[in-house]
Amino acid sequence: MSKNIVLLGSSSELASEFTEINSSYNVYKISSSNVDLNNSNNLLINSYFDNAEEIVEFISKINSPFIIFFNGYLKENRPTQEPNFEQISKTIEANYFMPYFITSKLLQSNVSIRKFIFISSFAATKIRYKNFIYGYSKKLLEESIKSFNIRNFLIIRFGKINTSLSNGHRNTFLDLSKNEAAKFIYTNLEKKSGVIYSSKLLYFISRIILITPSYFLKKLNI
Repeated sequence: MSKNIVLLGSSSELASEFTEINSSYNVYKISSSNVDLNNSNNLLINSYFDNAEEIVEFISKINSPFIIFFNGYLKENRPTQEPNFEQISKTIEANYFMPYFITSKLLQSNVSIRKFIFISSFAATKIRYKNFIYGYSKKLLEESIKSFNIRNFLIIRFGKINTSLSNGHRNTFLDLSKNEAAKFIYTNLEKKSGVIYSSKLLYFISRIILITPSYFLKKLNI
């Protein structure tokens, strides 16, 4: 059975942590920055869109890999942080359009993929005032992936992971360190499929959020 993994957005903090704890898989990295060009397992790109064909060709040469999308962007934390137009565009591009676009390209090219893995968020459970562009982008990605009727995929809904992206966001007892989040991905990438949460408690809270009126969530800044 294939033991290959391709990390898109491999320069992210979470992807770097995943690479550190990995002991079982051959790792291939694709990123627009911080890639060792002396390693043939790495691909440096300028743009996931302009270099899409190059990405597909690179992955097609790997034997049935897992594909993990680590790309993400968050500059939204109302009422203290309101994104500008450029930040809104980057939020939608990184959290929705890029993984959707590359996935569609791989499917159209009939590249053999063992499993697609997407890093999603608790924010996709219900669109809320606090981070509705980020949450909407993640939710849109999830629904789009389901519409592809992919045979084998995994969507992981995390709460807050403590990286530079989450600086300034409220700390809770549900927070995960980069190491904890990376271990969760590593442990579940083969044995789980569909949409899962990073903990049973987070799943339980998501059920409460779903039935709570948006007005109260905004009042409570949740």
